[in-house]
Amino acid sequence: MEIDAILRKAVELGVSDIHMKVGRPPAVRLHGDIETLEGFDVITAEEGMRMAASIMPNSLKAEFKEKKEADFAYGIKGVARFRVNAFIQRGMIGMVMRVIPEGVPDIEELNLPDVIKELAESPLVL
Repeated sequence: MEIDAILRKAVELGVSDIHMKVGRPPAVRLHGDIETLEGFDVITAEEGMRMAASIMPNSLKAEFKEKKEADFAYGIKGVARFRVNAFIQRGMIGMVMRVIPEGVPDIEELNLPDVIKELAESPLVL
């Protein structure tokens, strides 16, 4: 199981978070609900450790081993960046990843009222 494939699929679906836990298939938060990510098998202990190690910065690996937790960023060029919390719970590794989309959404994508667009486009008066 490749972590980038999981993350790409999650971003395609428009999820906000990805949850990875040994003994379960990857899950995602979509519109507030946590759902199993279709097309992926249950994560084994070996896969979980391998996936975390493949994206964790080397500078954090000793800290992770000692504290059993690490926060870091990971990115896939052209897809998204991810804020990652990797942890050991009940002797098994888990990760929760927040999707940070590339680029800045425009006002229409944010579904903001027209008055916000008018304010943003109005000249600054001092």
